[in-house]
Amino acid sequence: MFAQNCILKLDAILRTGDRATQRRSLAEHTYSIRHMKSVRMFINSHPKVSVVRGLLSDILFLGRLRSCYYAIVEAALNIPGFAHLSIIFVKNPPRRVCSATLPSLTDTMKLLDQTLNPTSVKNFIGERFGVTSADQAFNKLRNSVSRHHLPTHAEVQLVLHIVGTMNISTVDKEVYPYVGCSKLSCFLCSTFLKSFDHHGIKFRTRGSHGKIYSLWSIPDMDGLRSDVVLALHSASNKTRKVLIGEMMKPIATIAHVAESTAAVTDDSPQPSLNHQYHKVLAAQREFDALHKKNLTKNSGPVEDAETHDLPGPSEHSEIPRLSGECRNCERETARRCSKCCGPWLCSEHCENEWGCYGHTFNCAIGRPLDTADYLVRACWTDSPDDLDDDTKEDFGFTKFTSAQDVYTLLRVYASLVCDMGVGSRELHKWEEEGTLAENIIAKCEVIPESSRGGYYPWFRQNLHIFNSRGGPPDFFMVARPYLDPADREKEPHQLVPEAKRQSFILYALLLNGYHPDPAIESEKDLYFEFGFVTGCGLEGERSFGLHLNSRISSH
Repeated sequence: MFAQNCILKLDAILRTGDRATQRRSLAEHTYSIRHMKSVRMFINSHPKVSVVRGLLSDILFLGRLRSCYYAIVEAALNIPGFAHLSIIFVKNPPRRVCSATLPSLTDTMKLLDQTLNPTSVKNFIGERFGVTSADQAFNKLRNSVSRHHLPTHAEVQLVLHIVGTMNISTVDKEVYPYVGCSKLSCFLCSTFLKSFDHHGIKFRTRGSHGKIYSLWSIPDMDGLRSDVVLALHSASNKTRKVLIGEMMKPIATIAHVAESTAAVTDDSPQPSLNHQYHKVLAAQREFDALHKKNLTKNSGPVEDAETHDLPGPSEHSEIPRLSGECRNCERETARRCSKCCGPWLCSEHCENEWGCYGHTFNCAIGRPLDTADYLVRACWTDSPDDLDDDTKEDFGFTKFTSAQDVYTLLRVYASLVCDMGVGSRELHKWEEEGTLAENIIAKCEVIPESSRGGYYPWFRQNLHIFNSRGGPPDFFMVARPYLDPADREKEPHQLVPEAKRQSFILYALLLNGYHPDPAIESEKDLYFEFGFVTGCGLEGERSFGLHLNSRISSH
């Protein structure tokens, strides 16, 4: 399996002796697999949660190294004056120690102008808590953070470094007030930065994921200028008021927002910084052409932004539905899929039985994806391109050489999947038992002959090929009659001159219903030399191939 091989490659890299090669290979391989859904699903199928979390975390962390490199390359190509940029390390301030005497739950309620009673517990803590259980849970949380060292998040560290070390009269000319953290800011950081105003300078970030972390602090103010201390004090008070205001709101469920995803922008009503930022850059955009050419030649592809899994603004404000129709049995239910919290599925039985390929490929289904899953997807998409090599091997597609026969066999399976409700687990069972042909026939024979269409009769006519036990058929057999008798038993590489060899391969492709693919190294020359490059898109290439095929068949 592809995903399994990706993980095994990690293991092989870790066993290499050369430390420098090992580090480079780890960074490259984790970068290439870090967002692959098949790899994530394969890892999630492991029964031990700690192993799953640890491995995923390590892959994402190591993969970020190359992602950062590409980000720097992109910056070098697009930011004027990048050659004069300096990297300054911000000193991590000493961590505050959380007070040993934190307020009790009763005192905390008083800060909200509330009294501790069943109603306030229900409104501010949760439906399942009583006064006693809430007090016990609060004390447990309070004891867990008491005397702990409190971190200062990166956004706050950076802002304090800037306002504490730079000349106030020139900072607005030297610094663009945008903090480009790799992660979305937490609720407290976002609120603090919105509240922080130092001589008219207000910092912004990419946005906030809305979470609150109990271990959060502003560093000690010793050694800071009085104006900075006043700005910190004011921002701290404003943040406290906003936090209290949020706590007074009713408890509600909101859509999850990824903490670290590229190209995220804040959907708050504040004006976007993108236009301002690019306007500033455009005013200075004069590059040294030779310098840019050299950078372009030596750089790799810049990582594409991945935003497909982010909820849109409307999803944040939409009231969550409390129930829906089970996608398997159509009963009303308040239960969603236990693995991905996506579709409504009323029970574990329905969850395991429902075989929608879209859900299978986007949910941690508790097992690795297998070839039956890929076959079902290809049936619904009506695309042989969705069949990987293992699927073709397991379900008999490799027994046929022509594109038309491969597609016809796919339609045979599609009639089982889309019309008769055969699922991936049933297909997997047939393949494991070696009873594919018998079960296909048994399913189709119960349908009236007039309703079977043309695909099943084709299957019966070619059953001897489907059941054959030999190796793959000779792809070039269909083109051999066009060779001279002395050449018909030769392999393609034995044909000379080169023009004969290329023409023979082209004939085999066309007569089997294919055309040269420039992405395949062995077919690239055919694609250009025989004119397929002039086709207008994929349809143009196919039309040209059909035209050549008809010319061959007419002789």
